[in-house]
Amino acid sequence: MSGKKVVKAVRMDEMSYGEMETLEEIIGMFPTSEEDFDRIPKAKLMIALAFISLRRDDPEITLDDVRALPAGSIQMDSGDEADPTN
Repeated sequence: MSGKKVVKAVRMDEMSYGEMETLEEIIGMFPTSEEDFDRIPKAKLMIALAFISLRRDDPEITLDDVRALPAGSIQMDSGDEADPTN
């Protein structure tokens, strides 16, 4: 896996239960408020959201694939500036 990856925004209310479980497994909790998001280590959150988003288009992608990407290789596409807590 190489090159820039465009990560589409992941809205909490559009996640499947499996994706919610994946998020919880990676970051150690399921955030339900802005304060929860503030307490999450940012690298873990970035990895989790990138993994969930990229996996929608490529079910073969692994966490190790996402972790191996160099910093700056993921471009977050916020679409309509979606708030992930909504």
